[in-house]
Amino acid sequence: MIEWFQHLDQRLFHQINQVWTHPILDQFFVTITLAHKNHYFLYYILPVILIFWFYKERTRALKILLCLGLSILISDGLSHRVIKPLIKRPRPQHVQELTGAILKLDYSPGGYSFTSNHATNNFAGAMVLSAFYPQLRVIFFAYAALVAYSRPYVGVHYPSDIFCGALLGILLGFLLNRYLFTRWIRNE
Repeated sequence: MIEWFQHLDQRLFHQINQVWTHPILDQFFVTITLAHKNHYFLYYILPVILIFWFYKERTRALKILLCLGLSILISDGLSHRVIKPLIKRPRPQHVQELTGAILKLDYSPGGYSFTSNHATNNFAGAMVLSAFYPQLRVIFFAYAALVAYSRPYVGVHYPSDIFCGALLGILLGFLLNRYLFTRWIRNE
């Protein structure tokens, strides 16, 4: 059963990484997957957005930012510090059977593959933000899905890494919203 699943995972990885591609999509998904490292965005655009948001919503913005930060801290810690060392699944570019995999980044990420921190963090964040801004739920989850899909597209994760990471992020976001952030969300 496990061999069958691994074969399916590798086949789907091959399709996403090498077949369902286009040069424009290559650049798009590299940009999406590296958005958190974009210095122009981090140092110029994001501060302006945050200043405007804090000016408009003051206390509410601080509550949301604290909830979002805590959810990402927990999801990232669980995925990176607990699950990855426990499972120890190598990334696709380190697997002999996938030597034809195309790494579309100018560096090769280290560490293990399962689960995808990008997927876990973005889906946990989408859950938390959706609780405060339900009318924007589709946008939050669409962005999380784009980030998750970008990971096998650029060659650094298997589809099951992002699928399980997304499920973990959704579960963590749900639990945090329900049991930890409930009072703040209800006061909205």
